[in-house]
Amino acid sequence: MKTKFRIQNSDIRYLNSKRKHRIGTTMKSLTLLVALLFGLFSISVQAQTPDRSQPPKAGPPPTLKLKPVQHLKLSNGLPVLLYEKHEVPLVQMNLILNTGAVQDPKGKGGLASMTAAMMTEGAGTHDALELADAIDFLGAALHVSAGQHTTGVTLHTPLAKLDSALALMADVTLRPAFTGAELDRKRKERLTTLMQWRDEPRALASVAFNRALYGDHPYGRYSIGDERALRSFTPADLKSFYESSFGPNNATLIVVGDVAANTLLPKIEKAFANWKSVSPSSPSLPKINQVAERRVILVDKPGAPQSEIRIGRIGVPRITDDYYGLVVM
Repeated sequence: MKTKFRIQNSDIRYLNSKRKHRIGTTMKSLTLLVALLFGLFSISVQAQTPDRSQPPKAGPPPTLKLKPVQHLKLSNGLPVLLYEKHEVPLVQMNLILNTGAVQDPKGKGGLASMTAAMMTEGAGTHDALELADAIDFLGAALHVSAGQHTTGVTLHTPLAKLDSALALMADVTLRPAFTGAELDRKRKERLTTLMQWRDEPRALASVAFNRALYGDHPYGRYSIGDERALRSFTPADLKSFYESSFGPNNATLIVVGDVAANTLLPKIEKAFANWKSVSPSSPSLPKINQVAERRVILVDKPGAPQSEIRIGRIGVPRITDDYYGLVVM
């Protein structure tokens, strides 16, 4: 019995040693395999990592291919530029008028901006709320805004609602109400805006910068007018400015959308048929002189949490060939 027990015990030790040998061999093989895979992965990652010490090579510039713009004209002389775009059933209309802040009368800075803002505050047979509701009901957008040299009436509408939306655009353009009640409301809004700007370092810096560069030129004024000018505006001022500047001979209508010329032309002819020509005046503007020497202008604002810095000089005219390239820079 003892001999038999010893034989069994030795067999167990032999089997255990063989098992340990196989496990050790397997672990070595796995270790080598993991190391090999890691090495291959590292080589692959290194091969895919770009050389960031050199700038990437630029591909060929994309080419912009546009269809021809159609030049049309209404019977009242209004030029119309049409670009047909039939991918989606939408129409965008931009009516650009050659009038803006540079036409503001002396002492009435901000009149162009206020006139534009008031054009959607009641027009035709609609008061301000009715007009806003009518536009929203159509799923359209109708805005008027004034810049330095131009004023824009912009309509964005689904094609299915074009006739109704165009009628509202014609009301705003040809028949603005300019009521005293709405003028008082807009005046209060802008006076509040001026008060808020006094606590905005960014707004104060922009105002000081423009005044330093442009002086008495309209570019150096508040775009919405100062407090004295805003308080002086009357409905008669707005009507006078509108009647002297808003006419088909002083505007261009740009249309982009899912509409053909033979469909569009009768619609806009009907909408703007009663628009009469005007005699716009050309303002006499002071010369803008280039910065002659370095100046430092400090607007002291105690307790301001932030500081704003503006550095600049008069740039090149917009008619410069490289103007847009310089803007991108």
